[in-house]
Amino acid sequence: MTVIESTDSVQRADRFDFWRRVVSERFNIDCAIEADPASFQQRLSFRQLGALSILEQEGTPFTASLRGSEKDCLVIVVIPREGEGTLRLGGSTVPLKVGSFYAYHSCEATRLDWDSACRHLILTYPSVHLDDRCPEWRCDTPLVLPATEGVGTLFVEIAHALSPQGDLSESCHQEAIDFALALLSTAVKSQEKTAEVSPTHMRSYHKKRIRDIALLRLRDADLDVPRIAAAAGLSVAHVHRLFADEPLSLMHWIYEERLNRCHRDLANPEMSRRSISGIAYAWGFNSPSHFCRAFQKRFGITPSALRAQAKSSSGKLPVKEYATPRQDDPDDHR
Repeated sequence: MTVIESTDSVQRADRFDFWRRVVSERFNIDCAIEADPASFQQRLSFRQLGALSILEQEGTPFTASLRGSEKDCLVIVVIPREGEGTLRLGGSTVPLKVGSFYAYHSCEATRLDWDSACRHLILTYPSVHLDDRCPEWRCDTPLVLPATEGVGTLFVEIAHALSPQGDLSESCHQEAIDFALALLSTAVKSQEKTAEVSPTHMRSYHKKRIRDIALLRLRDADLDVPRIAAAAGLSVAHVHRLFADEPLSLMHWIYEERLNRCHRDLANPEMSRRSISGIAYAWGFNSPSHFCRAFQKRFGITPSALRAQAKSSSGKLPVKEYATPRQDDPDDHR
């Protein structure tokens, strides 16, 4: 059954709110709409085929900002048919144009800008359907897949056949859906291999940027992943995923950086007039007793003993290189 929603069914003054509700309900995501209110028009045809939702949308230029949510996370595939625009996700921006299609997770905050009158297909699957087939597929940036060659051509043709305007008989729907998902998985896997060696891949860039933000705010005792994510313009879930393959979580890494800086200051005779607790507070620790225990566990010496060594030395004690600690060394950092 095809459901049709159109801004023509409501007063012009109510079109933004109406369309925001339509998009939010269809994608189960909070959405904000920006457009010229004098000319804003949209029409959406919607078809639900089991776990697959297919929408055909057409209308005037507009911007949709989707907040993103970990709940009921979807894989979203956008297939432009007319018009051009941009897709912004995380720290990346990709052009939307006919001849390619685009796959990304709905759990990330997303912005779609259609710069001209547009018509496009949007397919959504529960993300588990693709994650099971491509457990290592990356969602740091939208995947840009060719729609005019290889498996991409077949996938787009099947998507059109399954669309609300398609002519595929009902008896073939399930087989076509399964085949479409298999083709999408193949296209994603092929793109993953390219992305692994691509110099433009954003994963390393985001990690460096996040670490730089953390180092600038290392003295802030309230620093946590949500604050860092907000400063980087990323979701909390995205930040956690970026560091999932690291020896230390992001907050554990911050914890170690703070300890190293305390060690450096305590080993510096020029800092001898500053109290041990003052140095700990300056680097984001809010409990002197906890700091002293963590410091001794990390470096094998108490802060006061290190300071005594520094005072008896004729110059600064060198800051040692320490092996990367085990993930479970400190157990109460955020």
